[in-house]
Amino acid sequence: METIVDWLVKIERLANEFYSDASKYFSDDKQLRTLLQHLSSDEADHYHIMTSASQYLGAHLPKKPQIEVDDSIKLKIEATFNNVTSLLKSGHLTSELVIDCIVESEYSEWNYLFLYVLNSLKTEDRIFEHSEIQVQRHMRYIENYLGSTVYGKNKLQYFTKLSYAKKEKILIVDDEIAISELLSSLLEDICDSDRAINGKEALEMIKNNPYGLVISDVGMPVMDGLELYKNSIPLFINPNEVFIFHSGKLDKDMCDFFTTNDITFLEKPSSIMNIRNLVNSKLQLS
Repeated sequence: METIVDWLVKIERLANEFYSDASKYFSDDKQLRTLLQHLSSDEADHYHIMTSASQYLGAHLPKKPQIEVDDSIKLKIEATFNNVTSLLKSGHLTSELVIDCIVESEYSEWNYLFLYVLNSLKTEDRIFEHSEIQVQRHMRYIENYLGSTVYGKNKLQYFTKLSYAKKEKILIVDDEIAISELLSSLLEDICDSDRAINGKEALEMIKNNPYGLVISDVGMPVMDGLELYKNSIPLFINPNEVFIFHSGKLDKDMCDFFTTNDITFLEKPSSIMNIRNLVNSKLQLS
């Protein structure tokens, strides 16, 4: 978790500095200048939230992350800001390129990871619970601005349009709501998803819905992942092809069970790209 927070601190500062400098660059464009000033202020707040998260984690026992951020994702988001900062300094930055930057960064894994940290820590300190509302308002402000300009509206529609005409539905089963929400967000361009907090709840949902894939934790209350799998066998033609287990506590017996039954499993933390590629492969979208 600390590694994710440290990177978020870095990217929030990078975004704050760019938005602040760009607001001065576009001083003659009142509407865009106001947007950039607002975003700069928001990112300053987000920076302080993440530094608070860093301080909280430093003062408590280390919190093991459930996900790893691939270097390629970090570089992609950082490059977005580095490129527009370079153009600003050279005097070649345009309003269209600023909108490109806003859409491509704000609608990326960056905000999903930010919310994941908040969801993971909000039961520990109320500051993180209230911060989630700030993020929602931040995104609404961006969408209101984009909707007010032809280029912004077209860019947003193009960037957020569905990648597939009809998306399959999957089920994510985890008693940690923060991780199930994160996985759902990270996979939303690939598939729709439902969420369950334990095997018993998931089993009832499987009985009533045709899921193409089930991503499940192992250790959960009420009914664990292995019991869920065993009870789901009559409900799927090839249950071993439908399940992906994602657990931070894989012992030898579990690994032997998965290997013997040819079931896919990942150990937490898993990289975002590994999960996306695996889901693509399982749903035969790649």
